[in-house]
Amino acid sequence: MKRKAPLVLMELVIALGVFALAAALCLQAFSLADKTSRKAETLDKAVLLAQNGAEAVKHCRGDLSAAAALLGGGAAEGKLEVWQDGLTLTAVLREEGALPLGQAELVVTDGAGQEVFRLTASWQREAAHG
Repeated sequence: MKRKAPLVLMELVIALGVFALAAALCLQAFSLADKTSRKAETLDKAVLLAQNGAEAVKHCRGDLSAAAALLGGGAAEGKLEVWQDGLTLTAVLREEGALPLGQAELVVTDGAGQEVFRLTASWQREAAHG
């Protein structure tokens, strides 16, 4: 009668290899999902920061100092900057001449200086009475 121990041992080694491969694939998938989730969270925060900045600039009709006071940031040299959650919001007014709309370009960057989100805000300028 032959012994079946080597065959059982071989089956266990193969089963262990299959489980190890499946575990490695699962860990890789979880790592990718975590990276994607973090990227989406950063984008969500950037969009919210840009929207808040746009609303403040529109409310203040392009007065960056007043918008900075609302947002808790600073304004200097025609530029608004707000720092929040590792992101930086920068707003710069666009000079479009005699157009009835005022515009500002808002850009949100991450800690490495990479652009995360960009938004243009527009508001109705007050007509000059004369």
